[in-house]
Amino acid sequence: METPIQPSTRKKFLLWSITTLGTATLLRFIKGETEKPIQPKSNTVKMLTQEGVLVEIDRKHLVAADKNNYKISIDELKEWIKKQS
Repeated sequence: METPIQPSTRKKFLLWSITTLGTATLLRFIKGETEKPIQPKSNTVKMLTQEGVLVEIDRKHLVAADKNNYKISIDELKEWIKKQS
């Protein structure tokens, strides 16, 4: 007498799900990420004032930084920030 062969559905389900997830992952890496379109530079820059208000300033009014990439000193920063009492 032959015993009926019962397919192991749990094993098949796991194998199919692993295969599907692996294939989806490989396709994602092969396809690569889509590049976002480059937005044109606007003529304005958003900056925060001393009072905490966000304003837009034209680029022509800003002074270009030195070639040495000048950074503000701690003393200048303390003078710039006004503590409100």
